Amino acid sequence: MPHGGATRRSGFQYINETKTSSKISRLIPFQFSTVQAYMIEAGDNYMRFYMNGGRVMTVDSNTKLLLHCDGANASQDFVDDGNTGHTVTANGTVQHTTSIKKFGSTSALMPGASGDYLSVGNHADWDILSQTSAMVEGWFRLTNLTADTYLISQYEDSDNYWALWFDATGTNVGYWKFVVKSLGSEIISATSLLTAINRDAYNWYWVALCKVSDAYGIYVNGGQVAYTSDADSDTFTGPLNIGCLTSGTGHLEGQLDEVRVYHGNPFSASPNIGNSDAITPPSLPYPYVGTGGGATSYELATTYDEEELELLDWVQSADTLYITSPDRCPRKLTRTDHDSWSIADLGFDANNWPPFLDKNITATEITPSATTGSITLTASASLFNSDMV
Repeated sequence: MPHGGATRRSGFQYINETKTSSKISRLIPFQFSTVQAYMIEAGDNYMRFYMNGGRVMTVDSNTKLLLHCDGANASQDFVDDGNTGHTVTANGTVQHTTSIKKFGSTSALMPGASGDYLSVGNHADWDILSQTSAMVEGWFRLTNLTADTYLISQYEDSDNYWALWFDATGTNVGYWKFVVKSLGSEIISATSLLTAINRDAYNWYWVALCKVSDAYGIYVNGGQVAYTSDADSDTFTGPLNIGCLTSGTGHLEGQLDEVRVYHGNPFSASPNIGNSDAITPPSLPYPYVGTGGGATSYELATTYDEEELELLDWVQSADTLYITSPDRCPRKLTRTDHDSWSIADLGFDANNWPPFLDKNITATEITPSATTGSITLTASASLFNSDMV
């Protein structure tokens, strides 16, 4: 750096080592709006992207379900951003709400009435007992602690299901629980030991079930609160229900956000009989968690090698960065989402309007309807095409 090392300059924060720290890299700023900005790590034939103090990550093949619960206010359209891309059904009056959310623009508003829940069809992705390691998690905000509340379950029938839930009416009132019933018998049961904490209404809680080999642990805000061990590997054929046990029982009243089903042990959990394990809850929505959590770095391959990086110049227009180099034709780097970028050669033709085009080459005319008063401007042809978006 021209004014001294980073360690001697105020305002700097260490984020991450570059992918190829033994080689030259360049940092390219990219500001999409007043609230969204990135730093691009341009290295030897690659680019990585940073935002919100961490590296932009992408889901891996073990992410079987990922509900960001982001959408238009009052919309019932929920999208699975996991590796499989399941169809999610919002039943009853479940909808997005902008008023209360943990991450992003909205959360899922769960009214708590019969028939209000999210569901995903039966799939082998829900066979968590048969996995060597698995994790079921989400952020939940309960507004009613007087009714049994099921966070996530796979329900085949009353004799065959698994469920992560909050007991409000049974013998363990105020406890977080995980239960598995097979052929009418309760084969797995984990009940939290702590009742006085982590169960207040109107607070967000990160609740996670971690299976590691034969050990099961329930974690609330990162702390282990329950343990059991069992070698059963039963599978069921019912749908995955989020916010209930069945369509008519155990409904969640409140909000939920960032729900995930993962095959593996992304947080290196180690549930034990003493309930002494602890993991760190995610501080950002998946997969943009900086490091860990089962995500991998989002990376874009480029043709800019180490020697060419110092020759690059660029100019940004909206969500496109135009890059020039003496060694090749100009290219445009385009962003469509946090983990969706593309780079391509820039063609100089009538369909491309780079910011450095030096004159207007179209014959389109704009004609005013008057010179004073209310004026309407009419174009002789469309002023925009798809390449400008």
